[in-house]
Formats: sequence, C-alpha cells, structure tokens
Amino acid sequence: MYIALGHDEEVGGRQGNAKIAALLKRRGVRLRYVLDEGGAILQEVIAGPTSPVAFIGIAEKGCLGMRLTASGPEGHPSMPSPRTAVGTLAAAIHELELHPMPSRLGEATEVMLDYLGPEMPFLQKTILANRWLFGGLVRRRLAEQPATNAAIRTTAAVTLVEGGVGGNVLPATASAYFDVRLLQGDSAQSVREHVERTVNSRDRVQCSIEPHVVEASAVSDTGSRDFGILQRTIREVFPDVIVVPGLTTVTTDSRHYEAIADNTYRFIPMRVTPEDLQRTHGTDERISVKNYFEIIRFFIRQIQDSGS
Repeated sequence: MYIALGHDEEVGGRQGNAKIAALLKRRGVRLRYVLDEGGAILQEVIAGPTSPVAFIGIAEKGCLGMRLTASGPEGHPSMPSPRTAVGTLAAAIHELELHPMPSRLGEATEVMLDYLGPEMPFLQKTILANRWLFGGLVRRRLAEQPATNAAIRTTAAVTLVEGGVGGNVLPATASAYFDVRLLQGDSAQSVREHVERTVNSRDRVQCSIEPHVVEASAVSDTGSRDFGILQRTIREVFPDVIVVPGLTTVTTDSRHYEAIADNTYRFIPMRVTPEDLQRTHGTDERISVKNYFEIIRFFIRQIQDSGS
C-alpha cells in the first residue's frame, strides 16, 4: 500500500496524521511505503554535479525543545553586578554556538555520499570514494554550509529569547528557547550532557528539555522495490536529474506512520535554488506555476507506477 501525506506537521501532527496512523494500526493495515515531503529537486544547491539533484530523504532528524534559564541579582540598573542574568544567558548562548555538538557521517549521509560521489569532478570523486582516509576533510567541508552542516551533527538554534520587565529593572531571570534537531544516535540526554559540559557558570544557568521529544527516524532501504519505483518515476518525469538519497534535516508527518510502514521516503519535486532556500518559512516563499503542474504530473505517475 502507498500513501501520500498532507501537511499538519507545522502544528505537530498529533491531531491529524498521528490519529490516522493509529486508526490504520488498529485495523491491521501495513503500508508498503510512505511518501511525504522533505526532499526536493536541488538546482545549483550542491556544489559539483552539473545536473539538478532529486534528493530523497531516507531518514529524518528528530527534534526537541530546550530552554536555558539564567539567574542574576535583581535591583536597580544604576548599580549592576558585573554579570547580569541577561549577560550570563548571552555568554551561554555564545559558548553553545562556538562549540556545537560533534560531527559525524551517519548512515543516511554515507549513502548520500555514495550516490553523489560518481557525479562529482575527479578530485571530489576520489576523496568521497576514500572516506576511510579523508573522512575528517569531508566533515569539515560539509560543516562549511548550513544545509550540509545540518546533515552531520545535532544542531541547536535559538529561536526565542525572554528577559526583563522594564528598562530600569535588572531582571532576576532570562531564558532562551532552542530548537534542537537530533541526528541519529543522539538523544535528549546526550544534548543535555553536551550543554552542561559546554556552558560556563553552570550554577547560574539551568537547562530543561520540553516533554515532547521526537526521536530521529530509522533509515529506509534504498535497495527496496519501492525505492526503485520512486527512482524510475522521478527520471520519467524529470529526465535531467540525478537521484540521490540522504538525510532530511526537517521533521515531517511521516514519523507518525513509521511503525506501520516498511519504508519511508521523503520527496516532493519542487525545484529549489539557493535563493529559494533563503525564502523558506520567510517572505515570498513560492514555487512556479510550471513546477506546480510538474508536481501534479509526478504524483499521478507515481501512483500509477506503484500500483503496477
């Protein structure tokens, strides 16, 4: 069985896809594979290949919310202590940005490099084919860009900062919320341990993890019949692309179906350029009318091919 998902991921999916998946499980339904968002057709996003890359997510990172809360003396700002709560919090954030969690090439990223290597110029091809020797160099190069850095480590990005009640009052506390994306093999505990090792003034900074933690997904099989069908359909509709599986760094609705699906793949054939990446979740996020019709044609063909 095949299923293409809608999108209630932005609100967690617990009132939509989670309930659909639970109902299917109660009915004893087993899915051959799930196809969701999370991959796209990347045009000039990956340096090296001369053709657009149809990127299929065969795994996705987990996510959790983390809060750092710093404390400091209250009082009048005319007589401040050397380090206020806001200053302590800022120093903690700075330390975490300077010292991210360690990088590593996980299984899904290793598969991506296996597929991508033959499409690269000679020097890069040689390096990727000999990762036993050049693994450190590969990780350093991937760490240079945000999109590829996210594929090799657990990331923590500050999205909300709170502190203070007035312009002339020293705040007793200040806090920062981090959106944390978990690489396979990491957990809420390993994130907390990293924070505690990294942040100075631990006695004045408390780390708390939000209750709802989404673990990183399993890695789906690129040798399955259904992955082969997906490859074939992409090439039929988009003959100019090369197909590359790898790690999806965003969270998708597909996680709710993992327990009842043999494999999960993440791909919608949106054509994405570096400029489009800048607009994601921002001003003027868009696709072209032509690409919209390409996406419709792809899904029609994919459903036909999957039923054959």
